[in-house]
Amino acid sequence: MGLKMGTSKRDDWRGFLEDNYSTQHRNTTEVDSLPYHGDSSINALEDAPTAKSQLQDPSVSSSGFLISEPPIDSKTTGDSIEKTLVIESSSDSSIVAPIQNAPTLPTPLGSGVPLRVMFLGASVVRGDVSVGNLGFRYPLRDRLVSLGNPVNFVGSQRLGAFKDNDLEAHKGNRIDQIHDHATRIVPSTKPNVFVLHVGSNDCLQKHDTANAGKRMRDLIAYLFKTSPQATVIMSTLLTNTVPKKEPCILDLNIQIRKLASALQREGKPVVLAEMHCEQGLPDRPLPADISPDGTHPFDHGYALMADIFFSAFVDADRRGFLKAPEENGIPDDGELERINEPFIVESEPPKKKPNPPKDKPVVGNKKAAPESTLEVIPNTI
Repeated sequence: MGLKMGTSKRDDWRGFLEDNYSTQHRNTTEVDSLPYHGDSSINALEDAPTAKSQLQDPSVSSSGFLISEPPIDSKTTGDSIEKTLVIESSSDSSIVAPIQNAPTLPTPLGSGVPLRVMFLGASVVRGDVSVGNLGFRYPLRDRLVSLGNPVNFVGSQRLGAFKDNDLEAHKGNRIDQIHDHATRIVPSTKPNVFVLHVGSNDCLQKHDTANAGKRMRDLIAYLFKTSPQATVIMSTLLTNTVPKKEPCILDLNIQIRKLASALQREGKPVVLAEMHCEQGLPDRPLPADISPDGTHPFDHGYALMADIFFSAFVDADRRGFLKAPEENGIPDDGELERINEPFIVESEPPKKKPNPPKDKPVVGNKKAAPESTLEVIPNTI
């Protein structure tokens, strides 16, 4: 007989045994005779002396016990699964019993509140360089859904090889430009979670970086005013390997952290997702995870970002921040609403029509040429 680890959704495990196993299968060691010591291992089997002696040999026979640590599903947090003992006998029967002091099953965030999420940023938020533009959004959605929450990503664009791929992220955009885009889409969508990763282009374009924190505060103030049910997940910027740009990234990150702390002291529902490796935290994207363009991560780096953002969602839930989104006709489930729709990998909102040029005053008998309405944008991400 061998010991294995597994999972069970059945809290009443004694009833589970009664429902599933006949008396002929109860020739195994009673569950109550398997004391649990510590957090991850059984140190003694007082009522099973034969098995106890064989625990010293990891390669025990089928008639002995083998105890192992249960694998932790990477799609759940440490406090969101239930460990159980599954005791198998040579007669192919199994007994399922919860381990003492085991974590609980995955629990939806905010008691199952629908998560209407808007991602705001530039090309990192779009998932550039990643396969299928999945970026961090697809694995993040997968983890949120696995907890049992309805999820709907919202925005004026669609990008990525998955159905619920809406976002509000524009290549090369700075903080002030994303603020402008937000004013056109937030009023009609009213998200209850904003994921904000923006600022790299302020550095790359050398755009008044000393006041980036102020622009970020203005943007967040607008989000709260327009969507009062919202929680804002702020993010520091990734490490950047473009020559001479990392010092600016580090400076903006200091501004972002200070702003997040200030907003929290003011009682705002804000949490911070720490993305930069210089803080010494584990599992942050490193320079080796950044693609040759110096800014966008490879798939592994995006996967790490998804984990960090997921932890930020959990943090927001623990702080009691998550509230139901405002009722405005937007479905709770972004995939279910498109179950019969064609698959759209990428679409952009209609471009704004430029204002017609205004004529300059007549000079003599000739009109002055109109000023150009074209904006020259430097090479950015």
